[in-house]
Amino acid sequence: EVKVGTTITLPKYTITDNDNVSTVNVSIYVFEPNGFGKEIKNGKVTFQDKGVYYITYTAVDINNNVSFYNFKVVAK
Repeated sequence: EVKVGTTITLPKYTITDNDNVSTVNVSIYVFEPNGFGKEIKNGKVTFQDKGVYYITYTAVDINNNVSFYNFKVVAK
């Protein structure tokens, strides 16, 4: 839980893969309370509005295997 206006630095991640980990593409997205999503490029999220935000890390390897890690943050 955070206060509206707070900026957090997202947790770091570790990648493992049966093939070469350098071929794994990781993207991070935030889905805002209004339903819109956007990719996070700088590793930080600012919570501009009250509500529930969903953070999703997506990893795709060279064989198109996909893994997700999700968590939510509530802004009040």
